[in-house]
Amino acid sequence: VDQDTEAEAELASVDIAADPAPQVAATIAFSAKAPRCKKRLTVTFAVYTYLAKELGSNGCWTAENTVSDPDFRDCHINGTVVHRSGTKWFYDDTNPYNALASERLRVERCAKGEKRGFEYLAFRDSRWRIVRAPHVSAYFAELYTSDATIDDLYYDSGVFRGNAALRKNKRVAPMLNVAPYPPRYSAAEIERQILKVCGHVKNHGYIGLYEWHFPLKEGSTYMTTIERALNRCTRK
Repeated sequence: VDQDTEAEAELASVDIAADPAPQVAATIAFSAKAPRCKKRLTVTFAVYTYLAKELGSNGCWTAENTVSDPDFRDCHINGTVVHRSGTKWFYDDTNPYNALASERLRVERCAKGEKRGFEYLAFRDSRWRIVRAPHVSAYFAELYTSDATIDDLYYDSGVFRGNAALRKNKRVAPMLNVAPYPPRYSAAEIERQILKVCGHVKNHGYIGLYEWHFPLKEGSTYMTTIERALNRCTRK
């Protein structure tokens, strides 16, 4: 974690499960029978093309899409803000290369007056930067170093896994790139990576799924792969 923001890295002790349930951005197709869940998750999609309107959840995970939901104030490192009237927020993304004072100010402005939000973290200069803000549900550590990878940082010891500074922050959560470009991963490999990282997430935790190039359409290979992985991860 950015040493300049060590003080910012100490988070509130309120457990993540105590946050109010998120507004679901896509319809979840639950079965009539109550699910038997190994754990329950919130899946936060950062999808920049298209996310299926109906998701095949087993009832153990709910979903939202911060990018397309106008109820999320969308704040960027260059100072631009989309959906200014949103009642929730996310900041995309903190980066140790950015001027610290400017980043603090932008996060503060983005979160001002809102009761729930997210901060996306880019790993740069061999470190993360967490800028403390009120009512953050999750700090999403982006585990991909480019659009061509899924979660390569997961395999670097001490970057995400085994990072002593991140372990102090109960609200740090992983984010994977589920539709890499160019498309060199099989559906089976994408599912394997989601399952692996999902296994790292505790009950009532968060997992982030990023997409930039390929629409996650209903019934598509990408969407069915994601749904199958999340259902396998959460069911008993």
